[in-house]
Amino acid sequence: MFTRHTRFFNFGMYQKKDAVDIMGDWNENNKKIDAALQSLKGKTSGVKNEMATVQTEITNMTEEIETLKNTITLSQGKLLAVMPALNVLTQVASGAETKAAKAVTDISNSIELVTAAQEAVKIANDANSANAGKITSLQERIAALETA
Repeated sequence: MFTRHTRFFNFGMYQKKDAVDIMGDWNENNKKIDAALQSLKGKTSGVKNEMATVQTEITNMTEEIETLKNTITLSQGKLLAVMPALNVLTQVASGAETKAAKAVTDISNSIELVTAAQEAVKIANDANSANAGKITSLQERIAALETA
């Protein structure tokens, strides 16, 4: 980078024959660039050494990606092959669910009918007990009349 300053600019001196010191600026910039490159010298060799490892990893990952693509394609094919059966199973399950709901309703109704029948049997048993008591007293009367 050129500053367009003469060699003696910072001293506040100017001479007619002074010219812009292109080489001085150029050399100064080259020194900075060289210093930066020297500081990177050890780092770049380490990166170069790791490039082979990185390339191997890229190759392995590319192979894994291909394997995964093939696996996904195979899985999609299997899914598409099974899809009609899944639709049928869904319909069958829906029908079974409807039948199960109807069965639960029928069981609830049956429980109510059984409870009503139990109450009717209890009433009949009570009536039979009452009638048995009356029959016993009637038999006693008949026996009393026959002996009298």
